[in-house]
Amino acid sequence: MSPVAQRLHLPQELWMEIFTYLSPTEKANVRATFNYFKTLIDHPVLWKKSTIVLGNITPLNDDFWELLRNRKIHAIEVKKMKMKQWKKLTTSLPGLLNLTIDSCLTQEILTFLHPLTKLQKLHLKDCSGLLDRHILMEVVHYNQLTHLSLCNIKCFVGVPLTAVACLKNLFFLSLHAKYGFLNAVGVQSALFHLPKLRELSITVHLKNTQRLSECFILPEAVGSREGELSCLPKLQLQKLELIYFDHSGLTENALGQLSSLQTISLHNYKNDNMEFLNLMLKKLPNLTEVNLVGFSSLDLCCIPPRLEKFCAIRTRINNETLHQLFLCARNLKHLDLSFSYGFDVFCLTKLPVRCPRLAKLYLRGLNFPEETLIVLASMKSLRELDISNNKLLTPEAIFKFQSMTSNRTHQIVHRLQLESLCCC
Repeated sequence: MSPVAQRLHLPQELWMEIFTYLSPTEKANVRATFNYFKTLIDHPVLWKKSTIVLGNITPLNDDFWELLRNRKIHAIEVKKMKMKQWKKLTTSLPGLLNLTIDSCLTQEILTFLHPLTKLQKLHLKDCSGLLDRHILMEVVHYNQLTHLSLCNIKCFVGVPLTAVACLKNLFFLSLHAKYGFLNAVGVQSALFHLPKLRELSITVHLKNTQRLSECFILPEAVGSREGELSCLPKLQLQKLELIYFDHSGLTENALGQLSSLQTISLHNYKNDNMEFLNLMLKKLPNLTEVNLVGFSSLDLCCIPPRLEKFCAIRTRINNETLHQLFLCARNLKHLDLSFSYGFDVFCLTKLPVRCPRLAKLYLRGLNFPEETLIVLASMKSLRELDISNNKLLTPEAIFKFQSMTSNRTHQIVHRLQLESLCCC
């Protein structure tokens, strides 16, 4: 028996284990090349966590839908698809759990989705072609949803979001409007009627602290009338993302409702006054993760004691803030300063002593010399380092770092762009 034939006769369990490490494209290539593996590659176990992307080039014939059905595919992302194929999708995959629609969303398409009664995650990336009330009328059909993302919506002006408030199983909610602020009363109504909600992402577009705070303050009239939905006395959010934060803020009453937060993400804060940000970090004692993107200035004097992850991207930071961070965040495991500026890169040499548990360090777009890189090599806990777009480091310096760390640290040296934290 030839060596190739001997390898092909390995136990199926071993091949299954090997194939779990392949991407969907790689598995498809193996299936097309080796007829021997065709049945094995189609086993549902290998596709359990896969998302199938459908676009113009995908051959959506009956054999294709049967293949997805046999693989028990539960997650689909639609880039573009003809109307008749939407009917095929719902009839072929009635057990679909996760659906993302990128564009070309219409009222008719939303109606076609009604047979997907088990749907748990729904992400509509472009709602601009529909009226808000039409979206809400369709969303109410999926009371088993745990994740709902509505992007490029039209502010829900005058719509109380009662449909969203009926989705009692919601764990994650994302409401992103391209222009204008989401109706504060509507957001408030939804939040205080969703007992399982733990993660929230909304666009702000506001310069009014009071209006934003209304979203997170207990409504004055707590549903006492018969038939009204019961109102939660306290929010239990763990993650909050505020996009286009601009010049707004949150009152102490609102922060009191957010005391359970473990992760806060703020995008595009344009106010040089750091009083609100320091107050927020002080009033949210359970924070373990802070993400700040596009700040015009960052001057922190209050660092959460449990902080494990800190990201300041495209942000002006002073030396005092980094000194305070390294001094107080002794449990820091993840630090991202990509494309940030305003501080002396010499501060980075303090990391081995001040942050002994740091495992991931992202310094994309920062220029620092070989001497600093050699100091970072002494960090025994460091497992991933992003030094892409550094114009001062030579290949020899990078090789020296690899030798000093015995290749225990994965280095990222080339990246085309910064991934957006926003899901739109």
